[in-house]
Amino acid sequence: LKHLCCGNNKMKELNECIGSLLCLEELRFEGIEIGSIPDFISNLSSLEQLNCDNIGMTELNECVEILTRLKYLRFSGNYIEIIPDFLSKLSSLTNLEFSDNNITTLPSFLGDLQLVFLYCKGNNITSLPDSFSRLSSLEYLDCDEDLIPLFRSILPQNFDNIILNIPHY
Repeated sequence: LKHLCCGNNKMKELNECIGSLLCLEELRFEGIEIGSIPDFISNLSSLEQLNCDNIGMTELNECVEILTRLKYLRFSGNYIEIIPDFLSKLSSLTNLEFSDNNITTLPSFLGDLQLVFLYCKGNNITSLPDSFSRLSSLEYLDCDEDLIPLFRSILPQNFDNIILNIPHY
């Protein structure tokens, strides 16, 4: 089994046997109100995609830092206030989605990742770290309209080539 989607149902927890699916590349459990990412996720060394949108979590579990093959991480629609430093260890990460949380500050290490897709709308972000000038691989940006001038000033070289998705109010 390489892909498992068990999201948007009435489950109250994920079964620990999922942690034994060592060939699993994609795990989706969005919409299940379990409150956090289970520790057994760290066993999934082949995991490349993790979707934990709308699960009611207030912080990312450190078990994620072990998932070094992770390319795609979604944790939108939760109650997260801080993007933890341990995500800097995910050097394969190209797609990061954390829209609709309570994040106010973006860590500088995000500029060191090779992000191609960045989804950050619906937070309370008011500034961007200077390190974002190194986001030369960024191709798609989904952010709040008031962040556009900030991204334009920090990403002058490739800003015109980035596909923008801006919600209209």
